[in-house]
Amino acid sequence: MSVHDLIPLLPEPAELRRRALACAAAEAAASDDGAYLTYHFTPEWGPGTAMMQLMNGSGDDLFIAFTGHGVFLWGFDHESEVSPWREHPRELWPGLLDGLPPVFGHLVDNFADDGVLDATFAAWWTPESGEWRCGPVEFPGGENDGAMWLCKVVAAEDPAAAFGKWAADYYGVPVDGRWAFAGDAPPDGARRDAGELAAALREMGYPGS
Repeated sequence: MSVHDLIPLLPEPAELRRRALACAAAEAAASDDGAYLTYHFTPEWGPGTAMMQLMNGSGDDLFIAFTGHGVFLWGFDHESEVSPWREHPRELWPGLLDGLPPVFGHLVDNFADDGVLDATFAAWWTPESGEWRCGPVEFPGGENDGAMWLCKVVAAEDPAAAFGKWAADYYGVPVDGRWAFAGDAPPDGARRDAGELAAALREMGYPGS
């Protein structure tokens, strides 16, 4: 499975942003203390840019940048055969960023380490194209770039259910995040202190907070 399988599953930018924010909001309520969160949403990461970050603590990351010029999504599966760390010096998998619109170049520069972006997959959407695209990457050996499993919630047919399954596995208790994916207020009885949760939702720009 690869970014080529992911592309047809990605929703339009507005829906993807809604899902990204919902993941962060739902997890904020599921965590009892707000520590070691996996999903983060920063509405003002930079000028005209909102950012979702998934950091699982095991070295795997997903970034989704929502800008005035479109959306740039990239991720890093540290166990993937297409990791830049497969080479010394590090090198991106051939074609991974080929065709990336220049309007996203500053994001690559910002996150690159010694000139190389830690990424095993990438995709982008611009108003000009009106569709999700990726570079002409090929995987002749059946290599897995991690795109499908790192995006398994935001690209799911039922993202609320996918989030619930992930959160139950991560936190070890049943988690119902449907309220966040519906854009509703958090229900009574959230594990997080009500005041802390309200502050966290305001900080991430959750509607009505």
